[in-house]
Parts: sequence; structure tokens; C-alpha cells
Amino acid sequence: MVLGSDAGPAGQVANLEPSLDDPSQYDAPYMVDTTFFGARVKFYQNYHTLLTSQPHDMNGKFLADGTPPRLLHEKSSDNWGSYWNRLEFKLANFVYTRNQMPATQINVLLDIWAASLLEDLYKTINNTTLGNVQWDNFSIQYTSDHPPEVVTSWMNDVYEVYFQDP
Repeated sequence: MVLGSDAGPAGQVANLEPSLDDPSQYDAPYMVDTTFFGARVKFYQNYHTLLTSQPHDMNGKFLADGTPPRLLHEKSSDNWGSYWNRLEFKLANFVYTRNQMPATQINVLLDIWAASLLEDLYKTINNTTLGNVQWDNFSIQYTSDHPPEVVTSWMNDVYEVYFQDP
């Protein structure tokens, strides 16, 4: 079959699309660097003879086989990419790569971790000493007249204030 013919018998327009069921109907130029595969040979891959993916330097000269890629810039030993530190990197590596933990389970883990950190933080704050001054506290709440419009919840809430007063 020769592609590019516009008119068939009796002036009808010919189908310019060759059938992928029969690759033999392609002319020679269409078979160059093409491999057909799959059931009934319906799928194909095209290869470009000049694009080989062989590594090269910035001037286009091909590198020897096994040459490692050049770093764009030297990284410092404490560079963790988009992570703040080694701990964040190690945690992400563990939950995403090694454990492959789903996001919902990661959220539960982080909630537990955050609660434990807050507990430690509260213990640290409560054990903070300022000489012999002890912690004291009082309660406070809004006592002025409520506006005639909508009353916001903070106007009715009671708040605890903790302090050290030397």
C-alpha cells in the first residue's frame, strides 16, 4: 500500500490510515526503526537512530561507559534536600520506602508522636525553676456586657493563665 493516495476507485476518498493489524502494508520508509509487538502485532515502538541516550558532557562529547554523572554542585554533609534534618529524612525514608505506610497510618503515628512531645514539653515547662519561685495560676473570662448581635464563644469561655512571678 502506498500512503498519500487521495482518491480510490470511482472517485471515493481512500482511507489513509493503514491498519495496525497488518504491518506489512507499510511502505519501507515507515518500517525503518520500528518494531511491532503484542497480540495481533497491534503495538509498535519507534526508535530514532541519532538519539541513543548515551551520556555526554556539556560540550556534547560522549563519556566512557561507566562514567558517573557530574554533580551540579557539591553538597555539604548536612544537606538533606527538602528535609530540615537527618531525622526528617530518616523518618520519611522509613514510612514511605521501607514500611510503605499509608497516609492515614502516618497521620496516626504523627498524632501519637506529637502528643508524646507535648507531654514532654509540659513536663519540661512544669519543672522549669526560677530560683525558688513556684508556678501560680488564675482564671480569667470576659465580663463586660455582651453585644446585642451574635456573641462569640470566647466571650463565654474561662481561660487558665499560668505564670511565675519573682
